[in-house]
Amino acid sequence: DLSGEKLSYIPIEIIKLKNLKSLILKNNKITKVPKTISKLTNLQSIDLSKNKFVDFPTELSTLKNLKKIILNRNLITTIPDSIKFFESLEYLDLWSNEMQHISKSIGEVKTLEELDLRVIMFSKEEKQRISSLIPNCKVYFSNSCNCGY
Repeated sequence: DLSGEKLSYIPIEIIKLKNLKSLILKNNKITKVPKTISKLTNLQSIDLSKNKFVDFPTELSTLKNLKKIILNRNLITTIPDSIKFFESLEYLDLWSNEMQHISKSIGEVKTLEELDLRVIMFSKEEKQRISSLIPNCKVYFSNSCNCGY
């Protein structure tokens, strides 16, 4: 757990931890995941919440045992087509990002059980489109609000 350490990158020393199953790097200033992350073959869970990601870290797709990704409170705008390469992903938390597009490829992630998209304002139609892509997945949306604007 390296939460709140003001890190701007993932320390290379972590790659030496071959048996690491959970990596918590929340509340830092990280913007990228290095390709060398692929050496953490036993990693099952990664928490990158409250960092500075603008792009979804597709480098994580090389981690075949990764089941849980937490990326809430970043600046991510899209779930890319490469989401389909996440073979074991069960839980994806993206709440409070700048999400504008979710690739239809998310429907190819057959292991996905939960997708958190709260605090992202999607239209009713977009919510229906996303839900229809992953019918066997519980998707969490925020209710639209008329907040007086």
